[in-house]
Amino acid sequence: MALMFDLSKNCNFKIILPSNQKFIELFTTETSIPGITIGSMDLNYQSMTRKMPGNSISFEEITLTLLIDKELQTYLELISILNLTHNVLTNTYQTNQEIFDAYMLITTPKNNPLFQLHFYDAWIETFSSISMQTTSGDDNPYNMTLGVKYNFYTIETA
Repeated sequence: MALMFDLSKNCNFKIILPSNQKFIELFTTETSIPGITIGSMDLNYQSMTRKMPGNSISFEEITLTLLIDKELQTYLELISILNLTHNVLTNTYQTNQEIFDAYMLITTPKNNPLFQLHFYDAWIETFSSISMQTTSGDDNPYNMTLGVKYNFYTIETA
């Protein structure tokens, strides 16, 4: 008998990965809006060195703690994205790199949209192991952490 539960009942964040092959909606229990680092440069002026804003900007990786269903369908879909670019059995990389635009939807506790973050040219970089617990009943979902890199992002009100 399969256990059924609503993955969205405890989530105020969703990440949407519209890859070339699939449209995957992930339920996130923990994440953050990524930080931005502006580079600096030294400007020598007479006998002192001044710091000035540089010409580079970098964005932190998105780290997501995801809810995984008991049948591991979400995990298997993520693995299928990985298999589009990497052959795990032969440890080879294929040139059709799976780069996509990802969207994070931040919602109210009643699941009404507040903000949408649009991550451009994103790819999955890390998969964690799946955390499984049975401490407070049979309806506990599994958890895993996903790391996503991208080139830049924008924030829009929903």
